[in-house]
Amino acid sequence: MKTMFSLAVLLGTVFNVYSQCWNKVWSDEFNGTSLDLTKWTPQIGNGGWGNNELQYYTDRAENIEVSDGMLKIIARAENYKGAQYTSARLRTLQKGDWTYGKFEARIKMPVAKGLWPAFWMMPTESYYGSFPRSGEIDIMELIGSNPSQVYGTIHTLNTTNNLPYSSSSQFNLSSGTFSDDFHVFSIEWSPDTIKWFIDNQLYSTKTSASLNGNLWPFNRDFHLLLNVAVGGNWPGSPNSSTIFSQTMAVDYVRVYQRNESIKIQGSALIEPHTEGVVYKLLQMPNATYTWSMPVGASIVSGQNSSEMTVNWGMTSGNITCKMTTGCGTTTLVKHIEISSNINKNPSFEDNFVNWTKIALNGALADFKIINSPTSPEGFQYACVKTNALGVYSWDLQLIQQGINLSLNEPYTIKFKAKADSAGKRIRCAVVNSLNYASFVNQIFELTTDWQEYSIHFTPSVSAPVTFNFDCGFTKGEFCFDNAFLGKTANLNMILPIELVDFQVLNTQNETQLSWRVEKEKDVIAYEIERSEDGINFEYIGIVKAQSQKKYTFSTPLIFPLKTRFFRVKIIYYENMTTFSEVKSVEAPHTAIKIHPNPATDVLYFESPKAVQQVWISDVRGRITHPFKTNNNEVTISMLQSGIYQIHIMDENNQLSVERFVKE
Repeated sequence: MKTMFSLAVLLGTVFNVYSQCWNKVWSDEFNGTSLDLTKWTPQIGNGGWGNNELQYYTDRAENIEVSDGMLKIIARAENYKGAQYTSARLRTLQKGDWTYGKFEARIKMPVAKGLWPAFWMMPTESYYGSFPRSGEIDIMELIGSNPSQVYGTIHTLNTTNNLPYSSSSQFNLSSGTFSDDFHVFSIEWSPDTIKWFIDNQLYSTKTSASLNGNLWPFNRDFHLLLNVAVGGNWPGSPNSSTIFSQTMAVDYVRVYQRNESIKIQGSALIEPHTEGVVYKLLQMPNATYTWSMPVGASIVSGQNSSEMTVNWGMTSGNITCKMTTGCGTTTLVKHIEISSNINKNPSFEDNFVNWTKIALNGALADFKIINSPTSPEGFQYACVKTNALGVYSWDLQLIQQGINLSLNEPYTIKFKAKADSAGKRIRCAVVNSLNYASFVNQIFELTTDWQEYSIHFTPSVSAPVTFNFDCGFTKGEFCFDNAFLGKTANLNMILPIELVDFQVLNTQNETQLSWRVEKEKDVIAYEIERSEDGINFEYIGIVKAQSQKKYTFSTPLIFPLKTRFFRVKIIYYENMTTFSEVKSVEAPHTAIKIHPNPATDVLYFESPKAVQQVWISDVRGRITHPFKTNNNEVTISMLQSGIYQIHIMDENNQLSVERFVKE
């Protein structure tokens, strides 16, 4: 039962919400007898959860209880699957995901040494990369040994050194602890600002400008989490004063959004002539909805409701919905793109997904994906090695099915291919799946180098088709990449887009990437990736698309490897991605000698030319100390023991780098 005090707090909260005109779009009041699994998913397991935590999270009734109008997350001291403690961690991932809004929960805390209860948010998709690049919003965290203080924090990326960056604020009760009674913890999140409240009292505001140029990734969907951790890097372990069990009681969790933050849910990238696509908005009391569609699309059902079903044609455009709620009328817009590249996975970046491998009538072949920095498009390509021929040339095929062509619509096929010896033949065919009549049936003689081949055609009927590469003419190996089939009118949308003048160069103290973009259509961002072997890449940074011709990205020099490889991952709407070609850069020429190595207090160096600048970095390229020197020696006594690099720039701006050990 909720107390009269609870009701007073609740009424105050409701008044505050509606005075600012928030729509309540999601809530859990915990009035049942079990956890609502349509809203929450328990996470299960141990392993420290990235913080050296001690508990095993379960979905058992012993750790998750819904009773008395509350959710109770219960931490226990017990031996369970190798852990000494159990608890629970719940999230709304794919069941409650929002960009912007007011998020609040009324919670009574457990407080004891080694406990770490939290109400927080994580990105639904790692849109900008893995933690901390895509962000984290901590609405409330409490360390059990400090029971009168809670924290509100955001985590993101320090764009200067590519290390985690956090901005945190604290709230202290004037008396008592957070275990004495319930308190309402909330944030208000808008495009450039997040505000933290306790019992409707504002105590912290963080903005994109206040991060001093560090990444602000808080513009995508996030979901909610509730948990009680036991132990970990921050709270430390429980001790003899910690009495178990310990319970975090949650009275309710509520989410509000303003009209303009509510989004139309549904796919933004559609294949031509796709039927039965569902788009929906939140169903709110007394709300009205009026939908409109682009040319060629039709509403099958759901006009004047929060959810509609659409049959698509061939034309891209905007879905709009005029939505009226108690907060007024807002026109919401979602852009829908009809794919021009109507075959999927054209560059084999997803291996053979959407492609079918066929060997008939005794034919044998090895179908394989090749990872190579010399791939003409992206990073991978596909090869068919024929070991035994069948009866017909089409007995060995690499095909894609389920493609729909339209009557009198001009189409283009473009692909890149090569063979293990010149003059070997393959066939490219487009075949009507209903009667096996050919729209395209063309033989090509390949060379040993990558060449681009193209075909233009116009179907005489609308039909589902199969897109084929026939490899059964002769034994050998045949390789394919960027196999595009799409409308000729939309050739400017061929993926991947071309990065013109993509260059990677070493400058004074960094590696600089630059590229130009001729046709930046529907690109959201460019992620930069680095590799030591040209095969295994890691994320190192991101550049947002800004509708400009030229982009640059800089990263600290990293040695002593002779060669580094770089590529650009191109991110489109709906998380579509493609890759640029791979570029390599050589390490700077080393013309210096250093001694002693290992060194303790002083490092001496010899340079054939006058030196104008010296600095020292760690092995990841992060500069630790700049130096001025007149006698070719550097004092390194202030450095901790480890491996470092000395960078020396001579009078001709030539850079030399050597690695050394500080004892």
